[in-house]
Parts: sequence; C-alpha cells; structure tokens
Amino acid sequence: MIEQILKKAERVFRYGEVAAVNSVDEKVQVRIGSEGSVWIKTQLSLEVGDAVIVARNNDSSWFVVQDSRKAMPSEKLLLNI
Repeated sequence: MIEQILKKAERVFRYGEVAAVNSVDEKVQVRIGSEGSVWIKTQLSLEVGDAVIVARNNDSSWFVVQDSRKAMPSEKLLLNI
C-alpha cells in the first residue's frame, strides 16, 4: 500500500535510526543498516534515536517516509505491503 501511494517499489524502503540532527538546515543523519549513514533533509521533528522509515528516490537520494517512533514493524512486513 505505501509503495502504491509513493509510486515506489517495496525494495526501496529501509528502516533507519536518527544519529544526528541539524535543525538549522532541517537535516537528520540516518543510519541505514549496512548501507551506512546519510544526511536527509526533512521537515519532520525528529530526535537522535528515533526510528524512521526511509525510501530512495530515482536519483539515489533518500527521503524520510515516516517517523516510526510508536511502532516498528519488521522489514519483511514492509516488503509484503
């Protein structure tokens, strides 16, 4: 369902954890498993340690899809949506 809304294939979605916040530039550094970490511009109010769902754009940049503080379903569940 979420990939239909965003027009993305399910394989582009990943879980990450906010490692740093730059509130001046509205960016967060997100650790994405074995892929390392990446700075992502977002308007969401996030804090270090927050779990997020991120997706990759066609140009290989990342964006935050959802702040998943309240619930963190498994990556397998996300792939089946």
